[in-house]
Order: sequence, then C-alpha cells, then structure tokens
Amino acid sequence: MTVSYFEYIFYSLCLKNGIPIFSVRQDAKQDIRGIKVKNFDFICHTKSKVYLIDVKGSAKLAGDVKATKGDINSMKTLKKLYGRKAEALFVFLWLEDSQLQKDTFNQKFKIKAIDVDTFDKFKKLQKGWGGVFYRCPPKKLKNIWDFFPEFKKLIK
Repeated sequence: MTVSYFEYIFYSLCLKNGIPIFSVRQDAKQDIRGIKVKNFDFICHTKSKVYLIDVKGSAKLAGDVKATKGDINSMKTLKKLYGRKAEALFVFLWLEDSQLQKDTFNQKFKIKAIDVDTFDKFKKLQKGWGGVFYRCPPKKLKNIWDFFPEFKKLIK
C-alpha cells in the first residue's frame, strides 16, 4: 500500500520496465525478535538480487536523501533478515518543475539510489522534520540503472 505519489510513480515505472515489484504495507511496524521495525515501500527482484526499497521523493533535487534513524536501522535489520542476496536501497525520485507535462507517466524522471550501508557510513546528522534526520553527500548517490539496468531507457 503506497502513500505518496512518488511511490506510485516508482511502482508504475518498475511495471513499465518489466521489473517484478511488490508493494509492502507501510502503516504497520513489524515485530522482529522483539524489535519494532518500520516497513519499507517495495520489494523488487532481479535474477541476482532482492531489493528492499524505501522511496524518498521531492519536487526538486535537494542533492541528497534524507532518512531517519528508524529508516536506517529498519532497513539494516530487514536486509540481514532477507539474507545475502538482499540489498536495501533508499531511492530518491524527483522531477524538476520546468519539466512537468500533463502525461505524468511518460515523463523522464530522475532517480538516484543508495544502499543502506553506504548511506549509514557517510550519513550526517541534521535538524528538521520536527526532530533529527540524516543526510548523505550527493556524490555517494548512484543512478538507478546501476541497480536496475532496465531504467536506462526511461530515466535522464
């Protein structure tokens, strides 16, 4: 069950690219070995990996991904639970206002991604969102097609 339009867009782009994707119910936390874990947004799989995806979006690129401590800890816990073929990704999707068209699903979106371990290694504490969150330097983000080559034809 997705909650933001960025998640709907990511879901639609995966379907358009033929990437198997399953939406995860986000409004509930899992209890894993006595630890409350925040759900991610999607499970995508390729022949070699299972990707646990947490979509982060913005009307324009802020240069990085924002995540809470709960986001990071949950993604690391779930990656470990899913096993060695699992990769946990924060996916950052945006579209610059100057590029908006009426047909949203034929847009060329910009999508970057970062795995949770890289994010955790380079994260910097920030204040905002009514509390604290973490950011990662933009240079650490990769193009989405570094994880899903199928995206290359749709994404700038």
